[in-house]
Amino acid sequence: MGLQKSFARWLDIVVEKPHIVIIATGGSFWPGGRQYTLNLLQALVLARGNDYAFDVSVLVSGEGEIIHYENLRPQLRLCAKVENIQARWSIVNKARWRIKRNLAGWYNPRLEEALLRMGFTFAYPARSTKLPSAEWIPDFQYKHFPDGSNPIEIEDRKRDFAAAVRFSERVVLSSACAERDCHELFPQSVGHTSVLRFRVFTNQAWLACDPTETVRRYHLPSRFVLISNMLAPTKNHAVVIEALASMSAAERSRLHFVCTGDVYDYRNPDFHNGFLAKIHELGVRDCISVLGLIPKQDQVQLLRAAVAYLQPSLFEGWNTGVEEAHSLGKPILLSDIPVHREQAPPRAIYFDPRSASNLATRLAEMIGKDLPTFDPAAERQALKNYALFQIEFAKRFLEIATADHPLAERILSEPALEQS
Repeated sequence: MGLQKSFARWLDIVVEKPHIVIIATGGSFWPGGRQYTLNLLQALVLARGNDYAFDVSVLVSGEGEIIHYENLRPQLRLCAKVENIQARWSIVNKARWRIKRNLAGWYNPRLEEALLRMGFTFAYPARSTKLPSAEWIPDFQYKHFPDGSNPIEIEDRKRDFAAAVRFSERVVLSSACAERDCHELFPQSVGHTSVLRFRVFTNQAWLACDPTETVRRYHLPSRFVLISNMLAPTKNHAVVIEALASMSAAERSRLHFVCTGDVYDYRNPDFHNGFLAKIHELGVRDCISVLGLIPKQDQVQLLRAAVAYLQPSLFEGWNTGVEEAHSLGKPILLSDIPVHREQAPPRAIYFDPRSASNLATRLAEMIGKDLPTFDPAAERQALKNYALFQIEFAKRFLEIATADHPLAERILSEPALEQS
């Protein structure tokens, strides 16, 4: 045992500890991507424990994004704009980068050089065949629902994903469903993919708040079901209002839906107008509140106060809202699609997403159970149970990020990861 400890100390001296650089995705144009980055950083901070067995940095797209990472800054080696850590666009630099791209096969030499100067050991999500890194592809929606995007965007996605496979050491997918799609669309990716099922983290300060205050501020009824998705065809809000319209007046009087998420889908710019009109045409306007895109803290508080969460999508890569409802112990009405079966939250109630009558039946059953709204004790227990999934998420990412590092075995045996 003494020899093992001495060897571990010797390794610490002669081998530089891993430095994982996360390149932030998303932003105001894609809040889900930003949330993905925040969840991953939280997982790494959790896994590292108190002895800082590895360093973590995050590079963001602009000053407006840095504010979202301020709470994590003390835990990070660096939190900076990606532009600020890269060399300037001089004639000499541009000539060198062109040579590296055209003759040496570098994908983004300006960024890759910056990562080397940072002393990184792994970058994610990043595209490079020269440096230890992995790219992330969230899903292949265009394969299953091409009508959800315009033809130009679909062709752009195909080219971008083909480049991701070609110019990446490894491609990370959020579900086994997405990995199967990747292998089918890009057979050359077989053997070069990994599945990383992401989990979520809730700001601890938000959990100390009274969620009913948020309910009152938005003038909502005390009992409601929450839907948190942008208004887009594949998100399938239509089946909800059709199910409501098919129910009796007595049943509808005991149901109210609160919808959060961006109401504008640039790929289908008129969709939200048709949806809002249909609410009135079907006579269910008193049963639905459409709030649009609200602050994340407010959305979490509404989820805590809801009697249940409803996710009616026709397609997903791996759904953040489902994970959030799982973590808080909420019953979840889930469309019966493969990825939702893979997510498998413990309180899932599945329904056919193309059958309004099937959803109406599930809603009637839910009404009969008279589910509670905010339940602090149940929430605390759910968060405790969910911690195991968070640790699993962190450990799986570290297996990918430290696969070739001399300290990998020691990092993966950190006490913070031993609960899994």
